Amino acid sequence: MCIFRAFLLVVTLGCSYNFLTLQTERRLIEHEHARVVKNLKDAIFARESEIERTRRQIEELREVEDKRDEQEKEIEALESAIRDLKSKHFDALQGQKEKFLEEKLSLQKEASAAVAGLQSRAPIEAMACLEKHSVKVKAGNRQLRSKLLSTMAANKELQKYEEALKRENEHLHRQLELDADMARLSVSRERPLK
Repeated sequence: MCIFRAFLLVVTLGCSYNFLTLQTERRLIEHEHARVVKNLKDAIFARESEIERTRRQIEELREVEDKRDEQEKEIEALESAIRDLKSKHFDALQGQKEKFLEEKLSLQKEASAAVAGLQSRAPIEAMACLEKHSVKVKAGNRQLRSKLLSTMAANKELQKYEEALKRENEHLHRQLELDADMARLSVSRERPLK
């Protein structure tokens, strides 16, 4: 009977030990399982965050590309306006020069004809006519000079406007480059460090 009791005691203690060992192993496995699940959830969250960042970067790049296209169209329009302005300005200036030269030549011819006619008359009459004609020529010259000065002033204003358009064009080019640099910098800052 003593041996049987001892045997029973050994079996009971062994089962109890195996049960405790199994419970401990079960807890360890459950803890490991929970840790692996948490790590996977963290990895999934990190991936989703990275995908969201990438989506935002793609959206920002689209906006930058749209803005760049818009600015390029504005630059093309400004360059076309500058070319048109130069052409119109050149044509207007050439027309004014031709008109001025024609009027000057006409006045010179008139003056020469008047002088020739006066030379045949008495010197006093010739002097009187010459003075009258000189007044006309001077008035005509003043008028032509005034027209030329206003044309030159308009020319100067057009040149200033052309310079302003060139500066604005350069500014838009710099702004376009700056926007592209900012977009690249934004993308490089949001890219995760490896």
